[in-house]
Amino acid sequence: MKVTLVTDYFYPKSKGGTEKYVYLLASYLLTAGWEVQVLSIDNEKEAGSYNGINITYIKEYQGTDKNVFKGRVPPDNKEVFLERLKQFNPSVVHFHTLTSNINLFHIQWARKAGYKVVFTTHIPSHICLRGDLLYRGKRMCDGYVNMVKCGTCLAGKKSAGKIDFLKHAAYNILHPSSSVKIRLQEFSVFNKYAHAVVPVSKWQERMFLNNGFKKEKLVVCRQGAELPIGLKRAGSTNTLKLGFVGRIEPIKGLDLLVEAIEQLDHKNIELHVAAIPQLGEHEDYYNKLKNKVKSFPGSTWVESLPAEKLPAFYQSLTYLVVPSLWLETGPFVVYEALANQLPVIGTDLGGIKELVQHGKSGFLFQPNVESLVATLKDAAGSVQEISSFMENYQVRSSNEIGKEMTALYQKLLQEA
Repeated sequence: MKVTLVTDYFYPKSKGGTEKYVYLLASYLLTAGWEVQVLSIDNEKEAGSYNGINITYIKEYQGTDKNVFKGRVPPDNKEVFLERLKQFNPSVVHFHTLTSNINLFHIQWARKAGYKVVFTTHIPSHICLRGDLLYRGKRMCDGYVNMVKCGTCLAGKKSAGKIDFLKHAAYNILHPSSSVKIRLQEFSVFNKYAHAVVPVSKWQERMFLNNGFKKEKLVVCRQGAELPIGLKRAGSTNTLKLGFVGRIEPIKGLDLLVEAIEQLDHKNIELHVAAIPQLGEHEDYYNKLKNKVKSFPGSTWVESLPAEKLPAFYQSLTYLVVPSLWLETGPFVVYEALANQLPVIGTDLGGIKELVQHGKSGFLFQPNVESLVATLKDAAGSVQEISSFMENYQVRSSNEIGKEMTALYQKLLQEA
């Protein structure tokens, strides 16, 4: 059996939750006897490998057509994409990203070429055009996409003043090529051409159902973590050692955590950050937080921490803090922390609230500084109680992803 895992982002070029999910899935499939091809993006080479996983590449879209970036027309890589699939001849083509390089057109092409097609949705933007599922940036949205609600929400994000808002809202609601109209068309394509759509959290499943997806096509498959060997938790101290792991950009909320620590007596608090650099538009934000964290006594900031060093990092902490300001589908770091018996302090949003048991495997707080300050005070006084619970806490293994996807692939291959 052969499977092609399609992702715009993959190791060693980039690292993140989607990359790790695809890597763990590919690794399991190889051990289960499947032949695996990762199809990704690179302008310099046509093929490569990563830890025994074969990778084939197509080039990044390098044109300037806005219609391509908005998903209205396909990029100019149809022939090479289909040729890569033909050379490998997989039984299943499993998509994990939608970008200007690899998108719904590729799902249609793969289905029409006769392959079984699966799509795993890893991020909120596959539903929400804002990308965070927060209506007007203020409250959790129900995820139901319609012209008026989404049109006005998008207009509020892009507008500068009332007249500009009305202009953008009118376009979003009435114009046949507006982003909202295209998103509704995309849902129709998903329903028609994907044999299965795989959300990684229950809230995603609910929102896809809200938008008319067929129940029988939705298969929830949560993320998982590699279970550590020889777990060694750090001994208890009077110092509250808080950790943050991930991209440094506003939606991840590290600034919220830094501000909360500043409001506390932080002589007995250390903040340890394992940062995935996000420069470009977030460079000033990144450097400001880096300098601030380094000014805290006992705190550290490390960049691009190798995967093999993450378990030791987790095991040195009292709590992992996940102060995300959008609806996470996991995130992966929560699974990893819990696998390392490390309790989590996270926002009461999206996938985090599905994974963290408040008062048992960690704490949930509302996404504001006041709530986080109060929660950190509670967490400081509950270390022993939470630690005792975590000693017997069981977390989902990454192998479960592979087992569930293998079962799905086999089911689809048995169908006519």
